Amino acid sequence: MIERGLHVDLTELSADIDLADWLKTHMGERVKVESPKRQELLAQLPKGFQLAKNLNRHLAQIVKYYSETKRIKVSDDWQDARLARCIACPDKKMVLDDNGVMRCSLKSCGCYLDNPKNRPLLGGKAEYEALTCDNGHWIEIDSEYYNRLRPANKPG
Repeated sequence: MIERGLHVDLTELSADIDLADWLKTHMGERVKVESPKRQELLAQLPKGFQLAKNLNRHLAQIVKYYSETKRIKVSDDWQDARLARCIACPDKKMVLDDNGVMRCSLKSCGCYLDNPKNRPLLGGKAEYEALTCDNGHWIEIDSEYYNRLRPANKPG
């Protein structure tokens, strides 16, 4: 979340990403920037039954993970690292929906990635430790943060 100091390497970003729109939205301005690429990605978002199936799968992952670890959410800097990767998505699947919320346009995902209104029970995918990027783009980020959680005296 930009308020906590999200740092993005702008050299990695593609012109296809509506970064300006995302930054303005998260800094309090609601500005619509239309592009053919954005419309294409919005059309790819899963809807209806597919989105419900994806949500059900993610909820089951969160419950299972919590029962094993007693942890649900990641730290702010961990979440910021995940969101930065989404902004610079190698597959260019991140899109802002009509409400200015980051979404993943993969059919297997479609998730709300961030939580700009800080809704307690309706958070974005990036804030849940149990959830991963469906295309594997959070693997290095998650490994780094999991290593920080592991006690120094216990083998991994």
